Amino acid sequence: MQDQAPISLYIKLKYWEVYRLNVVLTATLFRKVLYIWGFVALLWLALSLLLLFRPSPEHDWAVIMQNTSPLKWVFGLPVLFVFILPLLSARRVLRDEALKRGVGYQFSDSGFHVETAVSKTDFTWAAIHRVSEMRSAFLVFTKPNIAFTIPKRCFESSQGVAALRELFRVHVPRAKLRRD
Repeated sequence: MQDQAPISLYIKLKYWEVYRLNVVLTATLFRKVLYIWGFVALLWLALSLLLLFRPSPEHDWAVIMQNTSPLKWVFGLPVLFVFILPLLSARRVLRDEALKRGVGYQFSDSGFHVETAVSKTDFTWAAIHRVSEMRSAFLVFTKPNIAFTIPKRCFESSQGVAALRELFRVHVPRAKLRRD
């Protein structure tokens, strides 16, 4: 790939962008727990439906299901952790002085530069663990559970989005990007 002009962006995150990032990070952090929870919830739901359509109180499983009725409240905990807590923490994140004033990014073939109101940092491409592209933003992970958001609304044109996507494709082996 030939050297191209650096891609410069200035980003002031909005509330819902921070919320989406928090949901993704929380779901990533608790992924294995959510899989187990989902399996148990499906099993419990299947048994509940079976009990509803074929009531048979003399069977052992019907007695077990009646005794586990408080368990349905436990199934609300993942909803609380994955959707409600990020909703509450997004406001706290946006109070951070660095995010309040905005963040400047500059991406080039040699790496990327991040500048906030309180710091300046240069990264090589090796610092990026992975990149995930969503419909409205790029999520750039520097660790498995630490990421920053690059909203596509901050680009001047779709060519800027395509240029950054190409930089990610060339320099980040674990990049999950759209075709275009």
